[in-house]
Amino acid sequence: MINRIILVAVTWLMPTIATHAQQILLDNDWYLAGEKMTIAVEASNAEISSRVAYVELSDTEGLQASAVIALTDGRGQGNIYLPSYLHSGYYQLSMYTRLGKQALQMLLPVVNIMQKSVADDIDWVEAEGGYKPVLTTTALPSKYVETFSKRTEHEGHCVYARVRPTAEVTDYKPTMTDATLAVVGKEVHVFQGKMLDDSTAVFNTFDVDGRHSIVLQAETYNAEPLQVELLDPFANIKPKQLPHLTFNYNRAEVERRSIQMQTAVGDTMVVDSTNVCIDVFATKPILSYNLDEYRQFRTIREVLLEYVNFVHRSTKNGRNRLFVFSEEEGYSIWPALVLLDGMPVKDINRLLEYDARRVHYISMFDGNYTLGGIMYKGIISIITRTGKLTNFPPETTAAYLIYDFPQK
Repeated sequence: MINRIILVAVTWLMPTIATHAQQILLDNDWYLAGEKMTIAVEASNAEISSRVAYVELSDTEGLQASAVIALTDGRGQGNIYLPSYLHSGYYQLSMYTRLGKQALQMLLPVVNIMQKSVADDIDWVEAEGGYKPVLTTTALPSKYVETFSKRTEHEGHCVYARVRPTAEVTDYKPTMTDATLAVVGKEVHVFQGKMLDDSTAVFNTFDVDGRHSIVLQAETYNAEPLQVELLDPFANIKPKQLPHLTFNYNRAEVERRSIQMQTAVGDTMVVDSTNVCIDVFATKPILSYNLDEYRQFRTIREVLLEYVNFVHRSTKNGRNRLFVFSEEEGYSIWPALVLLDGMPVKDINRLLEYDARRVHYISMFDGNYTLGGIMYKGIISIITRTGKLTNFPPETTAAYLIYDFPQK
């Protein structure tokens, strides 16, 4: 009940501020390791056009917890689930945007009543008083400002990746590279990367929030795979040292919050919607097959051969390609874009041998699509029963990981 009252107060206070001042509002003055921390943030007038704020909790060892918070008119609210292994003591809480040149910081007490650590730096003093955080500002590292302040997030959240050549690739140019980011799941979110001269791929994402599994892929225009890895979006302003914490605590409050924390179920899992959306880019499929209604064949090759209409397979230079039939044009010279749980599939040969019993839907779409400088005629979207690329891992050169998109 206390948390609810405080959150309402945060929501009420923020619109009353006439001019934007960089600030952080929290639902508590101190936290237990394992608790959920609710944060309301506000960017300064100079950062008002930024759509995302970065919040991170660090100690002298580095980043311990973080959140990406979507901003509307410079304001936003989100949560950080504090790891249960945090030691007792002070931490540094920082908030900044890509448009800003300084970070708003505060010392934040975190206490762990479940386990002791050699890193604990705390004295417990039972009293009625409490700790009040003090806000300060610090200049962001010049490298951060030079690298990221020019890449503002006006329309959506930018994800950054580094593309590198492999031993097999002899001629690699960043400007001749196709990089994609796909959100793994039962809805399709595929983003094309903009390649910069320093081999950084910038993905301007939108309409995706929360924690998701993603796949980053890159290849040359000659279809040679490249190594790709995620760049950490956080500047991670690690404090050089933190003061000793003398914690004036109220035993009843600590016990109450401990019980509340242990009984609460925090949603820290990856988003996993059970609702299947067979639409792609807000377009209805021309045909869709629910494989539960058909005999279960062993491979996708057999499924396409036996009862999927308007899909044609052709082989060129030992590589299979799939084509979608159009009543106006017949089979185009351009292949179809093939997606498995939202991930573009480059190796059609491997897909054809995939276990069809793991697939729920196969849908075909008409129309012209461009991705990575390549023209596609139609889309073939394959959705598995789990929506998690079950038994179809991405190529070893790709990056398959969990990513925290902005919280709304």
